[in-house]
Amino acid sequence: MIDRLSNVRQSDRYAVTGSLRFSLCLAWSEEGKQRAVPGQIIDISETGCHLQTTGILPRQNQTILVRLESTAAAVLIEVSARVCWSRQVNVGKFACGLRFRRPLPPSVMMTLLDRGLASRRESDRFQIWVPVTIHRQLDQSPNLEGHLCDFSPGGVQLVTDAAIEVDARIMISTEAKEKAILRVVWSRREEQTFRCGAAFLHRSTLSLMNKSL
Repeated sequence: MIDRLSNVRQSDRYAVTGSLRFSLCLAWSEEGKQRAVPGQIIDISETGCHLQTTGILPRQNQTILVRLESTAAAVLIEVSARVCWSRQVNVGKFACGLRFRRPLPPSVMMTLLDRGLASRRESDRFQIWVPVTIHRQLDQSPNLEGHLCDFSPGGVQLVTDAAIEVDARIMISTEAKEKAILRVVWSRREEQTFRCGAAFLHRSTLSLMNKSL
């Protein structure tokens, strides 16, 4: 169910964090021309989804066709949707929220869960504010200083002064010298800072981090 006034999704959201990924394409008509851009699903529910792309997004309230496909999981979904909001989140990166014209059947959501395309964070999140150092493992960028503001057995939220790209593999360390390795699953720009969500890659590091917090 969606609140028609606020466009806030009220149905359960599922994070697209599995090892399998959707191939996503958005298509719409503008000034008599067909446009299409690739993108990445951040989360999905029966009534809508949140996505990021590296291409220009359609306008708010525009109707678009969303095609989600995973050959490995034998899943293909095509659905018409309305753009509820869109914004630039980084240089050359954009995000938007979509409301499906017709809700996805519950059986479709179960298929996404069963085939490893989506997962639901069932554990509680704890609001904290802990200084951390963030190291990008696969490039030579300088370490970032930031704060851990949200923690659960599934992952964390980080606030930093610089953006961290989606899919980046990072290592965070606390002042107590405990470390954890994570993968960034979403990222967005805020007024003066950047915020991202990251999932734990190893349960052993989750245990160490949990003890230090």
